[in-house]
Amino acid sequence: REAAEALEAVEAAAPFAEKLAANATAEVLQYLELLCKKIALSANELETRELVAAMRACAEAGLPYAPLCSAALVSLGTNLTAAQSVEVLESCAALRLDIPQLQPWLGMLLEKGLDRQLSASGLARMLAAAGRLGVQAEQTARILHRIVTVTSPIRPMQAETLASLCLGLTLQRWMPSENQSDFWQVTSWLATLDQATVRPSHGFSMRNFALGLLIEPEGRAAIDGLNPDLQKAMARLIRGTATHRRPVSDTTLKFRHEAAEVLRRAGRPYDLDISLGVGFVDLALPGPDGVF
Repeated sequence: REAAEALEAVEAAAPFAEKLAANATAEVLQYLELLCKKIALSANELETRELVAAMRACAEAGLPYAPLCSAALVSLGTNLTAAQSVEVLESCAALRLDIPQLQPWLGMLLEKGLDRQLSASGLARMLAAAGRLGVQAEQTARILHRIVTVTSPIRPMQAETLASLCLGLTLQRWMPSENQSDFWQVTSWLATLDQATVRPSHGFSMRNFALGLLIEPEGRAAIDGLNPDLQKAMARLIRGTATHRRPVSDTTLKFRHEAAEVLRRAGRPYDLDISLGVGFVDLALPGPDGVF
């Protein structure tokens, strides 16, 4: 099968394309695009696992070939596992592919009970991926309640899962309703974290969640309704990550140097570390090297 052979070639080439990144030649990219085109044209001939693998390979290679993802979504429908559904969303999110089919596709999956088939980690990842794509999960409150329900009350939530949950809630513009017990549970999880052991990227997601609540009247009212210990925990969350800096890539460092040289030659004072209240905003390239 021509499509299956093209898939094998894309999967084999994806790791090399990822390593080449910006240094990939036009010939390499054109070759990958040609392979993806073959897969897209014969998407209905491939099995579910093969379509999911094709989208994963595109994400790994950094190749946002929208026709393939659109064709894959049409062929997949709802005939895939819960884990595969999350992987498809995350592949599209990695490529920033905002395609029209995503919103109705996610809606169909949720109507069929996707949220009842996922673990707390899977649900948090789904919310985060949907948020990064600008796809609104209208059942966000229901999904959050499901996360609270399936999470063990004995063991605290893992930092990675909690960071995904915070990112998803922030991007979905979720706000707690009055007497929101699920919000109390989220703040309780945040309060039990040892901030010194949290990865900087996770800390940013959690801090942005807290800041997102503070800028809205409903969020401020919800925080005012917390007990003093949880309010202090939220304050520590915002204050505690202020000294963390995001890892900076070589591309961003080069850009910062070039910007500094232009300003220096022009005789203009400059400070590339822009401080806005808490934390830092890097003068950086948009996209994967910049602040998402």
